[in-house]
Amino acid sequence: APPSNIPDIFGRRALSAGRLAALGATLDFHHGLLGAAVDQQPPTFTAANRTVAVYATVTDAGGRLVPDLERTAFEIDDNGKRQELTLFANEIQPITAVMLLDRSGSMRANFDLVEEAAEQFVNALVPADQARIGSFANRIQLDPRDFTSDHDELRRILKTELQPEGP
Repeated sequence: APPSNIPDIFGRRALSAGRLAALGATLDFHHGLLGAAVDQQPPTFTAANRTVAVYATVTDAGGRLVPDLERTAFEIDDNGKRQELTLFANEIQPITAVMLLDRSGSMRANFDLVEEAAEQFVNALVPADQARIGSFANRIQLDPRDFTSDHDELRRILKTELQPEGP
């Protein structure tokens, strides 16, 4: 059988030394041609424009929110260079929150106060907001299973699903 039909240890055909050398010379020749062609082409650069979302909370000198911010009063600098605002929206953004309430024995005297504050938080959620409520004492418990915007469900969890006093 010719040398090109000699099986190697993996059952593939082995190339003779002569054919291997010829293949190497051919690949080297083609590589040289391709390399020369690439070297002669000027480099090309591509630029991309992309919009980057920037969510910001703006406060005044007294730390109060500025709810009526207008586009003309808002600027973005990136490394000292002013960036063009292509889109601007002054809208309330929904939040997703997990509230964990401490039900350990050291908080026993404050359970009612903490639950009232948690209920006020739930009442302040807007329809697009989502939340889960958890408590920890002996273990960590989170309810409901998935985030929800259902205020009644969240208030029910506050009234009936919190862990009893822990250690």
